[in-house]
Amino acid sequence: MARRSDYPGSIEQRGDSFRVRFSVGGKRYRYTLRHVTREQAEQFANKKHGELQTRAGREELGLPQPVTFSALLSRYEAEELPGLAPGARAAYRDSLKPFRAFFVTGELGDPLLERIQAAHIKQYMSWRRTHGPHGKKRKKSLSARTVAKDQAVLHRVFAYADELELREGNPVARVRPPKSDPRDPVIISDEEYERLLAECSGDEMLYMYTLFIG
Repeated sequence: MARRSDYPGSIEQRGDSFRVRFSVGGKRYRYTLRHVTREQAEQFANKKHGELQTRAGREELGLPQPVTFSALLSRYEAEELPGLAPGARAAYRDSLKPFRAFFVTGELGDPLLERIQAAHIKQYMSWRRTHGPHGKKRKKSLSARTVAKDQAVLHRVFAYADELELREGNPVARVRPPKSDPRDPVIISDEEYERLLAECSGDEMLYMYTLFIG
């Protein structure tokens, strides 16, 4: 069948299916799509061709190949969390639970990092307002402050992926964080402040930060 310029390779119709064929990096690829329109077959060809070109380029440069979101979380938990203070480590782990419930075992089914877009982050934030850490529906919506905290942790996880060149860019950076609920500041006593400093003494950076804020 004649080739056209609006999609790569060739698309051949056979009965109620389309056969898509093209080459990337010297390798030939063939896909059979059933019960789709020609337009959908062309869209698939363009998208799949782009993904394979990206992978071929990364392979040529010796960069890591695309990984799943669950693999990123496991690596982040093993390599980044141990370097945090105990309190921060526990807070991050609290956020990783709903991440897995939404991105891995729930709504998105553990996608490749390169396929996660800002729209998926927005979808997660809407979902998180009404779901607990393990994906169970809540009777009462979470506060904007909790959702914003989750978004901040998710931003750091994707920044880590970008640093390792596991994907390009950070989709969380394109999503505006929710406005936190206004709260009256809590003013602690001198005695409480001294106890707080004592709790931070095991982490020099945290201790200096708390001292400075105090």
